[in-house]
Amino acid sequence: MMTRLVRDLGLDPNRARDPELMLDMGEKTCNVFHVPEALDSPYVPAQEQFVRPFGIRSVLGFGGLLGRQDLYVVIVFAKAPIPRGCASLFRAISHSAKLALQPLRSELLDAGAQASLRVVADEPGA
Repeated sequence: MMTRLVRDLGLDPNRARDPELMLDMGEKTCNVFHVPEALDSPYVPAQEQFVRPFGIRSVLGFGGLLGRQDLYVVIVFAKAPIPRGCASLFRAISHSAKLALQPLRSELLDAGAQASLRVVADEPGA
């Protein structure tokens, strides 16, 4: 699943844990990745279909784990260059996004559990 998500985000799954890409390899629950120059970067494979036609200069993403099976990711494709110092400031935004999303995760889990209970209760012989 993670490989597919990384691929769907336009990244090479074989390079997703590359130390050049991730700003803090020690961070496991929230992180920022940064491609300062998207043009001809091996980290952004859609060069002819996306980077060149839309003038993408930098790619910045942040995300993390919300639980054992849930994650969140925000990707920014910028037409202006994003310096590494600016990219590192998104670490705080990543943590803030995680805190903001935690209540939603609980609501979704509760809704899923209630739906499962309804399905079991509606089964013949239950």
